[in-house]
Amino acid sequence: ICVRLAPTNSLLMWTRVCAANRAEEDAAFRQLMQARYSQQAMYMDSGDEGFVDLFCVKAVTYGDTSVNCAAILRRYSSLQEDEEAMSPDHCCINLLFGIAFTDNRTLKLVLPYHSARLLLIGLHKLARAANQLLGASLDRRAHWLKHEYLRMYCSNEPHKGPGLGECIR
Repeated sequence: ICVRLAPTNSLLMWTRVCAANRAEEDAAFRQLMQARYSQQAMYMDSGDEGFVDLFCVKAVTYGDTSVNCAAILRRYSSLQEDEEAMSPDHCCINLLFGIAFTDNRTLKLVLPYHSARLLLIGLHKLARAANQLLGASLDRRAHWLKHEYLRMYCSNEPHKGPGLGECIR
C-alpha cells in the first residue's frame, strides 16, 4: 500500500498499486483527489484505498494492543531484527478523526519502526497546524476559498481547472 500526502498538505491518501508503474500510481491518487472534492467527503476508507482530510483529525497517537504488528509486518516482508521494534507501541499509528464532536473513527497504520516514527511526527505537526488554521476566522475564509477552488479544479478535466478569477466569482 502506498501512502501519499496531497500537494495541499491537508489530505492523506493511500492506495494499493503496483510500485513499478508510477503512472498507474499517479492516476490512482488523482482519482482519490477527484473523489474527495467531488463528493465533499472528509474521509473515505474502503480498505485498500482511501483518504483522510487532516482538518478533521483530532489526535495522532502511537500504539494499539489489539493489532498484531509482527504478523502484519511479516506478511509484507518488513521484519525487523529487534522484536521490541515490532511491538504495537513502536509500529502502530492511530489516527482519531471525525467531522463532528461525537463522530470518532480510528485509522490504524502499521509500519516499520523508523517509518512509523517519522510519519507520526509529521502527521502530528500537520494535524496541529490544520487545527490552528481552523481556529482563526480569517483563515476559515481562506480555507473555504481553497476548498472551493480545488473542488472546481478536480471536477473539470485533470490539470485544466478554472482560473482563480472564475473561482472567486
